[in-house]
Amino acid sequence: MLAKKYPFSLIELLVVITVISILVAMLLPALQSARAKAHSAACLNNMKQAFLAIGLYTDESEGVITG
Repeated sequence: MLAKKYPFSLIELLVVITVISILVAMLLPALQSARAKAHSAACLNNMKQAFLAIGLYTDESEGVITG
């Protein structure tokens, strides 16, 4: 009787896992950079909205900021 032939050996499986791990490790800094840029853009948008709100408020209250 012939021995069963497995589709992957343990060595091949370990090599694939290692390659995938290296690729993930290379992608993590890029993802963190993209997240930081998104956070910066959100902060800039919040500042713009606050500036516009203050401008509208001062226009309606004849240039007087209270509170």
